Amino acid sequence: MKKRIKIKANSSELILKVEASATVASAGIANGRNVPVVFVKSDENNRINNVITMHKTIKEGNCECSWGITNDNHNAVLILDFKNPIEQKIVLLFDIIKFGIVVNQILYAQCLWLTIGDEKSKFSLCFDNERIFIEVPTGTFETFWKEIFRNTYAKHLKKTHNLPTKTAFEVFDKMIKELEIIKTIRI
Repeated sequence: MKKRIKIKANSSELILKVEASATVASAGIANGRNVPVVFVKSDENNRINNVITMHKTIKEGNCECSWGITNDNHNAVLILDFKNPIEQKIVLLFDIIKFGIVVNQILYAQCLWLTIGDEKSKFSLCFDNERIFIEVPTGTFETFWKEIFRNTYAKHLKKTHNLPTKTAFEVFDKMIKELEIIKTIRI
């Protein structure tokens, strides 16, 4: 299975950068796991708003999901191919440095909430925003992801903090170890 994705502009697809994120846990959803809330900006034609609004009116929709990485290793890609109640393909771009931890949590929870917002959005201020709950199976992506995330983040630490390669990997590994503890906490 090919994991590298070349993003091409296609008029029927929405390519949206993740602008902000949060997590929320509830005893009745995802067995109490922390579920990421992903904020994206509305597109010019409000197609993302239409998808969210249409899903509000039904109990279950149909969305096929697939993961990948851009060729430059800067973004994790989640393709959401909605079939019902409205057909729309949405490509979510997660900046690996900024939102790699969110990708980790989505892979663990195997779901996410999708809503409209911008880089300043906070869940506490957007609690009443319409949002949709999407199940996101991991498939074989998770193993591939761990290596890409580790290498990309260690390279970032090396560059921004002038760390030796070995130290950058050690810092990343300690961070992930702490996050593993936090992400498994359930309500």
